[in-house]
Amino acid sequence: MSMRTSRPGFTLIEMIVSVGLFAIVMLVSTGAYLSLISLDRKARATNDLVTNLSFVIDTMERSMRSGSNFQSGGIGGTNSPPTGDTSLAFVNDQGQTVTYIFDATNHSIGECVGAVTCTSSNDQTLTDPRVIITSMKFYVRGVGTATPNDIVQPWATFVTTGSITPDSTSQPITFTIQSTASARAPEL
Repeated sequence: MSMRTSRPGFTLIEMIVSVGLFAIVMLVSTGAYLSLISLDRKARATNDLVTNLSFVIDTMERSMRSGSNFQSGGIGGTNSPPTGDTSLAFVNDQGQTVTYIFDATNHSIGECVGAVTCTSSNDQTLTDPRVIITSMKFYVRGVGTATPNDIVQPWATFVTTGSITPDSTSQPITFTIQSTASARAPEL
C-alpha cells in the first residue's frame, strides 16, 4: 500500500492566478500614481503662476503707495474717466516717472521707468508668459487740485482680468483681481 504524502507549496494554477492578480493590482496602482504625479505638476505650475501674478500686483501696489503725482493715461494725464484707462503714470519715491500699462500686444502688464512714453515696444514685461492678461483698467482719483479746498487723498484702483494656463493639457483658469493703493503722502 502506498501512502501519498502532501507536499507544502502551491500548484502551477494557483501561482498563475496569484501572479495575474498581482499584475492587475500593480497596473491599477501605477495608473493612479501617475495620475497623482500629473495632478501635482499642474498644481505646482498653477501655484507658481499665481505667485508670479501676486508678486507683480504687490510690487505695483508698493510702488504706488510711496509714489506721488498720479496721472491716468500716462504722463500729462488727470483723474480717470469713468470707464478707466489702460495706463497709469506717477513719480516714485526716487523721483523717477513710473508707468504701468496694459500691454495688449503681449497680453501682459508692462512697466516703464523714466520713459517719456510707454508702449509695448519699450516696456518691461512683468508677468509670466503663461499668464494672459485680457483687460486692465486703472481708475485714479484725487489728482491735482481741482479746487482750492481739494482734500481728496490721491489713490489708484486697478482691475485686472485674464487667465492662467499651467501647461498645454490644462484648461485655462480665469481670474479677476482688483486692488487699490493710495499715496502715503497726501498731495494737499
